[in-house]
Amino acid sequence: MIKTVQDGIDNLIPITSIKQILEEAGFIDIHVEKIGRFVWDAFDKWISQGEFADTWNRNWLKAYHRNLLDYYIITAEKPDLE
Repeated sequence: MIKTVQDGIDNLIPITSIKQILEEAGFIDIHVEKIGRFVWDAFDKWISQGEFADTWNRNWLKAYHRNLLDYYIITAEKPDLE
């Protein structure tokens, strides 16, 4: 569905994997917040107004609505190692 994913430019990584990587690196208080509802509709609207309106770029929103991807804010703390 997403050409840049197929071409290896964009990588979709499960959020559970990202959280595990952060934990293994010593981060604590990891907070993951889904924000796709604030991102994908607006992104699609922006795409629809330009030269790429009739391209694969519109598939980001379709993939989001099919629960294939989302957008996140991740915060975490790394304790002092002293």
